[in-house]
Amino acid sequence: MWVVVLAVLVTGCGDEQPARPPIPRQLDAGAFAWRACDLLPGARAAGLGYPGPGMPDGIPSEKHWSCSWLPPVSPLLLIDLYLGQDRLGYEYRTGAGASIGSTGEPWLEPLTIGGQPAAALGHSHELPSATCSVVVGLTDTQSVRVHAGQRAGDGRACEHAIEVATVVVHSI
Repeated sequence: MWVVVLAVLVTGCGDEQPARPPIPRQLDAGAFAWRACDLLPGARAAGLGYPGPGMPDGIPSEKHWSCSWLPPVSPLLLIDLYLGQDRLGYEYRTGAGASIGSTGEPWLEPLTIGGQPAAALGHSHELPSATCSVVVGLTDTQSVRVHAGQRAGDGRACEHAIEVATVVVHSI
């Protein structure tokens, strides 16, 4: 009996990160290259509380495009489209949200959004959480990340990110 218990304890203590779930339905977002803001059209964005059109953000590359809605005009919202990169797999491999750049204990919560494997990422489970990222796997080499902030201290940053990610997946 002790051998069995010890074997369970030893195998449960490894540092291995969980593998990214398989992506059963391939959603090709290649048509949105150079047009990341079209993933959340203006009317849909406004309906979700993000007024005005999103602004292309950063320096686009062959593999990464961004769109942002920023305070004080809008609550914080960033959409990053990754083509040729398995961003969801990267988050699983690198230790559950360690790449977000915040302080605190990183965490990853597996989700399904629009039938696609996804994960909510953050640092510190203490609420209210000021920001939250959700990464959705679209294909084995394409992902989208939605990073949202809370609104007026509502502590619902992850709910906002999931809501937007759902619209984005249905837009593809």
